[in-house]
Amino acid sequence: MGLEKIEMNGKWGYIDKTGREVIPVKYDTISDFKRGLAKVKLDGKWGIINENGKEIIPPKYDDVMSFKDKTVKVRLNDKWKFGYIGGANRIVIPIIYDFIGKFNEDGLAKVKLNGKWGYIDKTGKTVKITNPKELKEIKSAMVNVKLNNKYGFYRGRGD
Repeated sequence: MGLEKIEMNGKWGYIDKTGREVIPVKYDTISDFKRGLAKVKLDGKWGIINENGKEIIPPKYDDVMSFKDKTVKVRLNDKWKFGYIGGANRIVIPIIYDFIGKFNEDGLAKVKLNGKWGYIDKTGKTVKITNPKELKEIKSAMVNVKLNNKYGFYRGRGD
């Protein structure tokens, strides 16, 4: 990457090896970059930037966390919401969910929104499970299903 974190007058940013300011020296706090993302604090609020200084998540949250699988967790007014940062370090699943699980090998993640559970794919599209027979396409994913007011699990056979 070749960027170096600098502090001037209590504010933080990054410069390149020529001394050119790449990330404006305006943040109260800035973390080291991990997987091309850094956590920043501005005027008491947190966000996430990429190596070009673009605010992937604007600094307007009480807390922000990014995980290895690029799931994003933000806190605002004591409520946590989840989203997902995809390729090119951009939000591909909006930060609206009350919970988002890890994506399994079939590209599905369990989510909770407004008290209801479901599944989404890596584009954020809701995967509706209305007929367990439809799950054969999901292969090895283990999912909760409901049929005739009965609940259970279904695991595709992988064929």
